[in-house]
Amino acid sequence: MNVEKLVVSWLGEHCGVPVYGEVPSEDEKPHGVFVTVERTGGAFGKDGIDRSMIAVQCWARSMVDASELAGKVASLAGSIEDEPDVAECSVNSLHRHPTAKKEPRYQVVLDMAVYV
Repeated sequence: MNVEKLVVSWLGEHCGVPVYGEVPSEDEKPHGVFVTVERTGGAFGKDGIDRSMIAVQCWARSMVDASELAGKVASLAGSIEDEPDVAECSVNSLHRHPTAKKEPRYQVVLDMAVYV
């Protein structure tokens, strides 16, 4: 089970904005409001479980909008446990995370355990 693929697909169905596995090109960015998902760490496969740290970056036109989107993602996070391959999902942190270009962005870090 690829945890990034799982989270991209699940959030795409539940958060109401486009969700990507990487930042889209400038031409492809959907009006500045979208989510990206990337694995940032964790142990893979021990005891048949992938314990991963997932960064969910919430992009928007303003920091307030990015913060609200991040809050929505964080509030949805526990519901992904309803997926059969997900053993656990908890919010590790939610914080402001602007880009080097000062683009508005917040980040939600999830700690997940997924069956492999």
